[in-house]
Amino acid sequence: MKIITIIPAAGRGTRVNLSIPKILIRIGKKKIIDILINKIKKVSQDFIFVVNPEHAEKIKKYLDKNYKDKIHYRFVIQKKPLGMANAVDLSVKYIKYYQKILIIWGDHIGVSKNTINKICNIKYKNSTCILPLVKKKNPYVEYFFSKNKLLKINETREGDICSNIGFSDTGTFLFQSSSFKKIFDKFKKKQILGKITKEQNFLPFILFLSRNKWNIKKKIIINNIETEGINTKEDIKNFRLKCKD
Repeated sequence: MKIITIIPAAGRGTRVNLSIPKILIRIGKKKIIDILINKIKKVSQDFIFVVNPEHAEKIKKYLDKNYKDKIHYRFVIQKKPLGMANAVDLSVKYIKYYQKILIIWGDHIGVSKNTINKICNIKYKNSTCILPLVKKKNPYVEYFFSKNKLLKINETREGDICSNIGFSDTGTFLFQSSSFKKIFDKFKKKQILGKITKEQNFLPFILFLSRNKWNIKKKIIINNIETEGINTKEDIKNFRLKCKD
C-alpha cells in the first residue's frame, strides 16, 4: 500500500535567526531535508512539502538538483503562518489515491528511521492513527490515555500544564484511512484555534479522531531524542553533536 508523506516546512525560522529556510539548515554533512528524506524514502517515495512563498524557490531548487529522479514531490504554498492544521488542509486535496498518510514536522529530525519503518509497516483496519510516543520528563506536549483511549492532549504553548513525566509525541503521525480528507474536512468546520497562539493547531485533530471512534494506537518509543526538533540555535548545536541517524 503506497504511502504519501506530508512535511509542513513553511516556518520562517525566526527563532534560529538564519536567512535560509530551516529545512535547509546543515546538520553535520547533511541538511535537515536530506535527513528527513533519508529516513522516510524506504517506506514512502511520494512527498508533499508545505513551504512559504519566500523560501519556495530555494527549496525547489535544492530538491530539483538532488532528488529529481529519486523521489516524487510537489509543493504546497502556505501564504500565511496559520498553523500546522492549515498546512495539512492545503495538502489533503493531493492524497486522494492514498490510504496511508505519513505526516512529519519539517524541523523534527529526532525521530528515527527505525520508528518510521515500524509504524509504516504496521497493518491495521481503516480509521486508525498510529502515534509514536515517548515517556519523558517535563513534556512540552502531553497525551493522556485511559484504557488505550486518547482522552486529552495538553500543549504548553497554549497555556496547558503538563505533568512532570508524561507521553510526548515524536512529531510523526501515520494515518490509515480511505476517508482521511472527509474526516479532516469535518474537523475543519469546528474552526478550533489555539487558546494563546490563535493558530489552527493540528493536535486537536488527533483528539477529534478519538472522539469520532478512530483507533488511536500508541507506539511506545524509548529514546528521548525522538521527541526533539530544531527550534533554536542551541538545538542546532545539540543535534550536530548527537544526531547520528
